[in-house]
Amino acid sequence: MNKATLIGAGAIALWSAAATMTAIAGATPPFLLLATTFTIGACVGFAFLLATGQSLRRAFSPSPRAWAVGLYGLFGFHAAYFVALTSAPVATANLINYLWPLLLVVFSGLGGAGARRYAPLAGALLGFAGVAVLAAGGLEAGGGPQVLIGYAMALVAAFIWASYSALSARMPGVPTESLTGFCLVTALMALVIHLAAEPAFAWPPMPDALAILGLGLGPMGAAFFLWDVGLKRGDAPFLGALAYATPVVSTGLLVAFGLTEPTMLLAVAAVLVAAGAVIAARAKW
Repeated sequence: MNKATLIGAGAIALWSAAATMTAIAGATPPFLLLATTFTIGACVGFAFLLATGQSLRRAFSPSPRAWAVGLYGLFGFHAAYFVALTSAPVATANLINYLWPLLLVVFSGLGGAGARRYAPLAGALLGFAGVAVLAAGGLEAGGGPQVLIGYAMALVAAFIWASYSALSARMPGVPTESLTGFCLVTALMALVIHLAAEPAFAWPPMPDALAILGLGLGPMGAAFFLWDVGLKRGDAPFLGALAYATPVVSTGLLVAFGLTEPTMLLAVAAVLVAAGAVIAARAKW
């Protein structure tokens, strides 16, 4: 496993806290949440550019194709993700969203021969079984149109992030610094939609504000840069398989903060996901 793959794994660790922070953010309208967190994320990118002495123009230098892919991934995924988490039970919607690692392994393709070819897919499928166990225990019967829309948006988010990640891995010439521009434009797009379609919202209480700040700095900020490095310079199928650790850790954090109820299914899923990660990593190590 090379250094870039380890860097990409750092994004997975940060994303484990995203659902908990989003749930703590409470009643913040989804597009306002998107605009706020991505503004903070863009500030993280600009701070990195200034700290490394790079030109701010690198944030806006990609080709039109790169801009299309970047905004499709960042804006499209998070718009669907935040709508899902604010429309449906957060734990269940979060688990449905984590179908994306399996899709990423499939979209990225499998190279090599023997164990190196089949280990990532086998690990991803076993990890998917763990997510399926959790989702089977978490899906509520009925729930009304709003909850069903939330589940549908979680599925849309899974497809968008997997396809964006696969496309990004095939564009190694696009500088990671360009994510700063993608974050800024995503924030502006979300702000326009918020002002046009969402109700006015007062400044949130301190716990909500801290959760929003944490989202912007970590899962919606630094994580994108780590993930981009991992995809373009590391092993994308392996990262897709490894990402199956995220729903278990994420669900564990929701339980720890009292945002969802613990179940025996969580322990079963943890074993399946851990086994899948070991199988996927075996050929690489």
